[in-house]
Amino acid sequence: ISDCDLLVSSFNPHNVESIMCRSMVHVAYDGTISDCDFHWALEEHQPVASKSTVFDLESTFSELAGEPIALQKHCWGCLAGAGSS
Repeated sequence: ISDCDLLVSSFNPHNVESIMCRSMVHVAYDGTISDCDFHWALEEHQPVASKSTVFDLESTFSELAGEPIALQKHCWGCLAGAGSS
């Protein structure tokens, strides 16, 4: 069984509401915003709400509320078992 298969089979629906990307963003050293620190580290981040950096925000992070969250295979790590966020 692969690591990803193990994570998928350990999915815990109670983790969905509390995962990091639903309430926080990752801000890199240069101000780049992404919805997850794993996405940023893997260089798979995408601009959130067409706001690429904190310098693009007009006033607060609440401008990003309700924006879509990018999903990748590693996201199962936050959704499995007790979660990681």
